Amino acid sequence: MPKLLACSLLVLIAFAVPAAAAPALVFSTAASPEHDAIKALMQQEGGVDIKDKWLNIAPIDLDLDGVPELFVMAINTDYFCGDAGCVPEIYQRDGQGWRKIDLGLNEFINSDLADWTVLPEPQHGRLALKLTESQFSTTFVWDGTAYVSLEALSAESSESSAQ
Repeated sequence: MPKLLACSLLVLIAFAVPAAAAPALVFSTAASPEHDAIKALMQQEGGVDIKDKWLNIAPIDLDLDGVPELFVMAINTDYFCGDAGCVPEIYQRDGQGWRKIDLGLNEFINSDLADWTVLPEPQHGRLALKLTESQFSTTFVWDGTAYVSLEALSAESSESSAQ
């Protein structure tokens, strides 16, 4: 009887454990080899000088392989920011270097770093990203090749079904 009671308690404890919380995006402007590499890539892409204090990097393992990708916001830079805000970028290790992963944004977003969160449930092998502002909220999910806004997917689906 004590064995049965112990097993029952273990089952109850297993079901009482809450689901894993979403990993937080913790941004830093601190110098690091990754910071220097991403800064060089972004300066090359944009043809602009990026001051260290403007390059905000949050390491986050989006594909759950144990190697963090880098979620990057370069603020106060002409190429990556406009009147409507800035465009975030994601970089993934590629051998000895880094490659940019498409975030599905072709427009500037006026958001604070704290407006971005990571959702705990992976979709197509990667964690989703959520942008929540006072006027709207949008979720970016991995479609197998790039991150795509769920709202854009739903709009495309509506357009195709209307044809």
